[in-house]
Amino acid sequence: MKILFRVDAGGKVGLGHFYRSVTLARRLREDGHEVIFSFLESPFWSARLEAGFDFSVKPLHETEAEAVTRSYIESHGVDVYYVDAILDFSDGFIEKLREVSKVVFYQNMSAAGPRADVFIYPSSRVNPEFFGQFDGRPTVHRGLEYVVFHPDISLLPIKEMFSGGVRQVAVSAGGSDPLDTLRRIYNIVRTGDFKAYRFVFFYGSDYAFKSEIPRDLSSNVEFREFNHREILRADVLLTAFGVSTYEFLCLGMPVIAYGHQASNAIASDELAQSTGALISLGEIGAVTQSCIADALLQLSLPEFRTEMLRRAASAIDLDGVSRVAAILETSCCRR
Repeated sequence: MKILFRVDAGGKVGLGHFYRSVTLARRLREDGHEVIFSFLESPFWSARLEAGFDFSVKPLHETEAEAVTRSYIESHGVDVYYVDAILDFSDGFIEKLREVSKVVFYQNMSAAGPRADVFIYPSSRVNPEFFGQFDGRPTVHRGLEYVVFHPDISLLPIKEMFSGGVRQVAVSAGGSDPLDTLRRIYNIVRTGDFKAYRFVFFYGSDYAFKSEIPRDLSSNVEFREFNHREILRADVLLTAFGVSTYEFLCLGMPVIAYGHQASNAIASDELAQSTGALISLGEIGAVTQSCIADALLQLSLPEFRTEMLRRAASAIDLDGVSRVAAILETSCCRR
C-alpha cells in the first residue's frame, strides 16, 4: 500500500502531529507499506531535510498545494491520503481524491472533516456539534485508544512514584509557542509566592522567542531546551495542552494543563472531567497565581496524586499506533 501523508509543521503550526506521524509512518513501513510525506515548505521542514529525513517527501507551495497533491496521487498510484492537521480544503478537492484514493483524517477538525472516508479522533470528547455534520460518512474511530506518540516515548522509563511533596516543577509550551505562553507562565510565577518550588521552563527547538528568554533569573528558576528525560526528573509538569500532555500522562507524570487557545482549553477541561487524569486550568488568559498554587498543593497530597496517576494509566496506553495502523491496513484498500 502507498500512503501520502500531509503533515505541515513549524512556524505557527505545532510539532506534535509531525512526530506522531513519524511514529505511524515507521510502523507502516515495518509492515511493508510505502509512506511519502507532503507538506507546505517551512524552516522546520528545511532543517529536517538538511539533517536527513528517512522518508520520501513531496514539498508543496500553498498556492498550488491541492493541484500538485491531486496530480501526485493520480500519477503515483497512491492508495491512501492521510491528513494529520486541522486543514480545510477547497470545495470538490476531497471528493475528487476519493475517486482514486481513500482519504483518512486524523483529528482534522475543519469543515472538510465530514468529506473524508475515515476520521480518527483520538479524544474522549463527544463534540456533538462537529460530528453531527457527518450523517453516516465518514467511518469514525473515536477514543483515547487512538492517541499516537513521539517516536522516543516508548524508549522512556515510566516515572517512579514519589512519596514526598512537590518540589520541582517542569513547565513546557511545546512547538513555536506563537502566543509565548511559556513566558506568560514565567511572569505569573515570578511575581508570586512560589519560593518553595524550583521551576524549570522547557522551550522547544522551534520556540519563536528564544532571543527574549530572561537572563536575570532568581535562584529557583531556569530555562532549558525541551528534553523528555529531564522533564521526567521533575515532580510535576505544567504544560500547554497538546500531544505532549498525553505523552507524559502515559509516562506516569503528574500533569497540570492549560490551553493556549479556547479549543485546547475545552479539550483539556473535558479530558480532566471525563478521566480525572490531570488538573486543567482552562485557557491561558484565565491562569492565575492562585490556581497554580492550588494545583501544586493538591498534587503535594500523596493520596490525590496516586489516584490521578491511576486514572491516567487506565485511560491511555502506548498501543495507539498499532490501532491506527490497523485501521489504515484493514479499511483503506484501494478502490
